[in-house]
Amino acid sequence: MFLVGVIGGAVAIVSALVMASDPARIPTAAILGLVVGLLLALCGFGGAAGCRIVVANNQICDQLAWLTRQRVQQDQVAAAHVTAGAWRWFVLELHDGSAITLIGAGPQQFPARLIANGDPADIAAIEVLMGPDPAPRSDT
Repeated sequence: MFLVGVIGGAVAIVSALVMASDPARIPTAAILGLVVGLLLALCGFGGAAGCRIVVANNQICDQLAWLTRQRVQQDQVAAAHVTAGAWRWFVLELHDGSAITLIGAGPQQFPARLIANGDPADIAAIEVLMGPDPAPRSDT
């Protein structure tokens, strides 16, 4: 969504520059590019702000453009980790053996190496996703 906003903004800027280069003769395509570019930028940046992971009431909700994409109970999560690579994707491994990739973190998905204290932030996010430690069992 963030990338859509950047592309839309770039289209709008180029269209505005074309319109400003010859104000006496403004092409229809430049006007259309400006309008479409601004709409894409608005929708992209607005949608990126609405992409997040919400942890509440013992549930993990992966939201994309303010719509819940998937919902998982925290007690179903066996492990959580961050994938290696250019982008930080949080992956939840469930007790049944399946894995779920959380994509709703949106614009916060910058590479950890580009963010100051990226690794501690990942560890803190994983702790939030895993939830509180269960109460110790007494087998006596």
